[in-house]
Amino acid sequence: MPPLVLHVLQLELPLGDMKMVAMEIEEYHTFLAQMSTFGVSELFLVTIISLWLLFQHNAQILQEYQAVAD
Repeated sequence: MPPLVLHVLQLELPLGDMKMVAMEIEEYHTFLAQMSTFGVSELFLVTIISLWLLFQHNAQILQEYQAVAD
């Protein structure tokens, strides 16, 4: 088999796992569809702020680690 085909086969999920992932995505879409536009916007904003804070925290830890390593 060509290497690409082997690589794709190694990444393939079992059918049961794929069905579970599809159901979770469908549930998430249903949840978002039931929320108001404001609720979805608020969820998006909170997610973005959380990711930004996490990035800032990780950057600070990296700087402290580099200072100790020097």
